[in-house]
Amino acid sequence: MWTSLGVIYPTKSIFFAHKNDTPVAVLSLEVLNGVGFVSSIIVQEDCRGKGIGSKLMDQCEQYAKEKGYFYLWLETRREWEAAYCLYINLGYQVTSELPCYYFGLPWVIMGKKL
Repeated sequence: MWTSLGVIYPTKSIFFAHKNDTPVAVLSLEVLNGVGFVSSIIVQEDCRGKGIGSKLMDQCEQYAKEKGYFYLWLETRREWEAAYCLYINLGYQVTSELPCYYFGLPWVIMGKKL
C-alpha cells in the first residue's frame, strides 16, 4: 500500500491510497485562511478496517502542518461508527451538533488543532 498527493487547485489537494497501482481510497482537503476542511474521505469497501483511512488522515495532517495550516475540521455522522471512531482516535473533537443538516439528518462538526 502506498499513498500519493495530487494538488488540483491552490486551495484543494487530493490524497490517494493505492494497492497494486490501483487507487483504493481518496481524501479531499480544502483550505481557506489557514484552516483545512476534510471535505471527503472514501475507502473502497473491501479495503476498510486496514488502517488506510488513518494513514490518509495522517498524511493529510502532515501536509497541512507543512503548509502552515493551524486547524482541520470535517463533517460526519455518529451513525457512521467506523469513521466517527477514527476521527476520535486521531484526536478530533466534536465542536458542533447539527440535528437537521444534510438530507434532514443529524451530523456533527469535528475539529483538531495542528
